[in-house]
Amino acid sequence: MATQSKLVTVLLMLLAMALEVRPAFWPTLEVLQSVDSDVRTLGVFENGIYKTITTTVEKTHYAAPPETLLVVSPTTIGVYPIFLFVPSALVQNYDYSQLLEHIASHGYIVVAPQTWSIIIPSQTSEIEMVASVANWIPGFLQYVLPKNVQGSEGLFAVSGHGRGGKTAFALALGVSKTQLKVQISALIGVDPIEGSSKLLRTKPYILKYVPDSFDLSIPTMVTGTGLGNHSKILFGPSCAANDVNYAEYFNECKSGTLFVVADYGHLDLLNDKLSVAGSAASAACVSGKGEKDLMRRTIGGLIVAYLDSSFLDKHRDYINIITNPSLAPARVDPIKTKTRTLVDGMQHHSQV
Repeated sequence: MATQSKLVTVLLMLLAMALEVRPAFWPTLEVLQSVDSDVRTLGVFENGIYKTITTTVEKTHYAAPPETLLVVSPTTIGVYPIFLFVPSALVQNYDYSQLLEHIASHGYIVVAPQTWSIIIPSQTSEIEMVASVANWIPGFLQYVLPKNVQGSEGLFAVSGHGRGGKTAFALALGVSKTQLKVQISALIGVDPIEGSSKLLRTKPYILKYVPDSFDLSIPTMVTGTGLGNHSKILFGPSCAANDVNYAEYFNECKSGTLFVVADYGHLDLLNDKLSVAGSAASAACVSGKGEKDLMRRTIGGLIVAYLDSSFLDKHRDYINIITNPSLAPARVDPIKTKTRTLVDGMQHHSQV
């Protein structure tokens, strides 16, 4: 009985989230009954049905992207949602290729800008750089995609990892000076960080340390890592320190979902084989003992399930994960959700 009560609570909260984002949407009884109590695995955690192609697009390309891009897309004819992903500092965009290929194989076009070369830009400069990439996408992305593959500008998600997660939040919150020509439809922060510590935050400050202070009306998901706030040496710095990591970002979201991958570190979602920069960055962070493939599949699957639910009205996998986190390849802490209904402005919290 307790399990059934918890399930009903979660489903009602998901319903409230859907109503907040898309008032016209009302889940049918079929959707609410789509939770499979006996399911053992979900397809979102495996490679999808689409073959993908990964392309590096230099600034010298005739489409003239404002920054060098890694573009990963399906090769099958069709129109696909766009997923703009901002890498973390000191990591190359292609260090994420295995994760991004997983996402693209489920029917998404992924665009990942390289935001630094020799010199790391200020956070403010990075935000403007990524804003310029977002504005480039509507007019020019088509020129770097396979024939008869198109991006759906109406389904545009922005995401980022680490410092890139902060940049993604900044774009969604309208912090950039560059006016966006695209409408962001969903936001995903992958272990986002505000800086190396509360005393060493990068400007502009995004965190206000006020609960529910983010003025966001779009679907928002935050992921974190259980080992991200651990340091390799006693009293040394960590790669995703307390007070500036995923926990505070989620605390300041008015609504959204938080997934924490318990046994992995901040950079365990990167490729098995890394660039020199990626290897150096990874060596500075605490890593989990499990296979990195499990971490990538977990993060990739969570992203796909969330976007499928937000963009495509495919709620089954997302609801199954919410109600049964053990379906993920890597261990996920109890999931937290926050919703706020349009009817009464009330906020509801739940932990599964």
